[in-house]
Amino acid sequence: MVGCNFAIRAVRSIVDKIVQGGSTANVCALDMSKAFDRVNHYELYLKLMKRETPNGLLELLVSWFSECYSCV
Repeated sequence: MVGCNFAIRAVRSIVDKIVQGGSTANVCALDMSKAFDRVNHYELYLKLMKRETPNGLLELLVSWFSECYSCV
């Protein structure tokens, strides 16, 4: 299992290569580990649809939450 430090190094390496090539890199991070653990996901999707959230973002969220699992 790889951790957060590995992910940070990987992103940093990619961003450095992009910047060295003369381009601009925009990075966005989202920690959802506790954000929606007690939310009815279907209700969340409906509310996001009513607010006209872009379909691509909705599809991404559905994909993430349909494949999430937890273990204690």
